[in-house]
Amino acid sequence: MLRTAWRWGAAARLHTEPLHLPPRSSIRLEKVADRSISREDAWATYDALLADEKAAEWVPRVYLFALLTGARPREIAALQVGDFELGEAYVRVGIDRERGIDGTKTGQRTVFLDAEGVELLRPYVEGREPDERFAGTVAEGTARTGYVAAVRRAARAAGAPPHTLYSLRTAMTNAFYDAGVPAEVEAAQLGHSVEVAQRKYRKLDKARVAAGVAKVAPGRRPERRGEDKGNEDSKVVPLRRRGSR
Repeated sequence: MLRTAWRWGAAARLHTEPLHLPPRSSIRLEKVADRSISREDAWATYDALLADEKAAEWVPRVYLFALLTGARPREIAALQVGDFELGEAYVRVGIDRERGIDGTKTGQRTVFLDAEGVELLRPYVEGREPDERFAGTVAEGTARTGYVAAVRRAARAAGAPPHTLYSLRTAMTNAFYDAGVPAEVEAAQLGHSVEVAQRKYRKLDKARVAAGVAKVAPGRRPERRGEDKGNEDSKVVPLRRRGSR
């Protein structure tokens, strides 16, 4: 929006100076449609990234953090090593100190990790300075071309569909819902409202709907309460109409 207004001012001869903006801290990706991906395919892609000698050293840890937390690309780019509290199994996200503003559109929050996630992230955190960027100092063009190309190669090697960091955010949302976790808990972990989660991130395919129907089992006849024939006390006594004898 600012660039558009500046160009309009230049066309109207209101100024002649070029616009200088600070570099964005977000890991920008090429504009491709986000695709739903299973957690199994995501983990297979991560393993392929580790084996890819062409991938930059920061790519696997960025992918891993998105896979473990569903964090936004901008949140991952703003992370510093000091934001990690692995002893308490959580990470503070949404803090962008260089720009002096929140590193996310929904404010700062705490993202929790499970025990396995803590151990997976430990090699990427321990031994580094607290003010060091978790993702490293990555130029915007390098992030756009290097990350996308590396993930594309890894996904192809793993037999997984093409996907982006936001695909991992969608996969995390689906994992929470499939596990039966309350929607409020999922929204607090991923930093959005319940309505946004269900409208934007929740992806339903035929297999997921079929699994839900099988879990509910609407065709299975439940036993009626009080039909235990061996227990006289459990029999249902019909109600008598008023005035009847």
